[in-house]
Amino acid sequence: MTEQLDAAAKLREEGNSFYKSGQLIDAVKAYEEALKLAAEDVRPLSNLSAASFELGDYVASTKWAKKALKLLSKQPKTDQIKSRIASLNSRIERTATSEYFSFGHDEVMPLWDDSINKHHKAGDQISFFFAGIGDARHLFGTMVGIEHFEFEHRDAPRRKFHFTINDVKVPAIARDLVIFALLQDLAELEDTRSGHASLILGTLHYVFSGAVMPAVAHGHLQFIIRRILNNLENAEQPLPWLYILTDDFPSIMRCLRYWLDEVLKLYSASDMVDIVANFMRTRVEEEVTPNMKAEDTVYVQSGVLFPPAHFLEIDEQELGKLLKEGTSKPKTLAKKVAKLAKETWHINPTMVDYEWVKDHPQIVDVGHNPFGSIFRMFKFKLIKEPKNAKSLYEYMSVFFLTVVRAMKSLKGRFIVEAVLGDCAQTLEEIRLGVINHKDSGANDPTAFPTRYDRIHMSNIP
Repeated sequence: MTEQLDAAAKLREEGNSFYKSGQLIDAVKAYEEALKLAAEDVRPLSNLSAASFELGDYVASTKWAKKALKLLSKQPKTDQIKSRIASLNSRIERTATSEYFSFGHDEVMPLWDDSINKHHKAGDQISFFFAGIGDARHLFGTMVGIEHFEFEHRDAPRRKFHFTINDVKVPAIARDLVIFALLQDLAELEDTRSGHASLILGTLHYVFSGAVMPAVAHGHLQFIIRRILNNLENAEQPLPWLYILTDDFPSIMRCLRYWLDEVLKLYSASDMVDIVANFMRTRVEEEVTPNMKAEDTVYVQSGVLFPPAHFLEIDEQELGKLLKEGTSKPKTLAKKVAKLAKETWHINPTMVDYEWVKDHPQIVDVGHNPFGSIFRMFKFKLIKEPKNAKSLYEYMSVFFLTVVRAMKSLKGRFIVEAVLGDCAQTLEEIRLGVINHKDSGANDPTAFPTRYDRIHMSNIP
């Protein structure tokens, strides 16, 4: 027994060394082995809680902390024990699972302004930090703002840009990876009016705005998720301009796998149509252009957003027939569309937080009104509203194509660094240079900034 406890102590010391050097996955493995040999020792449980917290796995962190507290409750309440209990309770409070809001409700706010240009020399790297990145609308707005400035000031030096995106919610970062991958695929196409471009734009539209999606978009989304998963499983960065902390790979992979399989067992398209309809009964009314009132009425009752013309011509011919016959009577049309969607469409899995639904399966963040995005996305005047648009898709495709144009303009001059975790803690680790950068791609993390020109905080409690 003494030998077993000695071995556990040695494993815990190894774990501590890994933890201090930032090798958190190795630390967790060592602490788990120590726990197997010393199941009644509170220390490996406490260590596992701390390491899981640093990895961004807040569910596991809370689980280990509660097990440690259960053991501590049986011990005499010395000052040391009281301190440990207070520390563990504090961590549980910090890791309490909050609701995941997949869709932003704020106006696009670009962080670029002319004063940045005045305070930087040619060759300088300009850095931005986005806390609570959400659906990344402010990152996209900033890219568009930079591209517009460079177009208007063609003699200005072409600088490099570093964007750090941060969120405490794993699904927020995972969903942005999916959106980034789709945007990159679109940027690589020569013809953005082709059928394949329509497939990408349609998938982007439903991932970004929809609760349910056509089978063709869902199939393409699954393909993108699998591709990202394959990259991460092979310790590769998914995109040439993207850098994810290696320690964050496991949490992101867990979320992506959930979207591929488990969530589809929990919710059907029929479930989601009903959930949207229930939410919409108490919605805040948004002003809708006359051309889109029919789509708005249909969405309120069915959760269905009208697909692009390419989908209607090839993959959604039955829906196309309904839309041609019934837009003059939108309420009647909505019932028929809801029935069709329940039978043939799929849920948008990226709207679902695998942590949250364990305790709140009846609550999914589909209570947003996507038509409000027209006002919030296009109040940013650098993205021009399409003329005579008849669907939300026509608006959002213009938004995404504008972002793609900015990405192409900045090609080779920008990096997006994605970091999971509490924003205050993340900023402190970046400032001190102790954040665990391990390069598994072409980007050199030792050159990443420790100070930022602009910081934006969204949805930060």
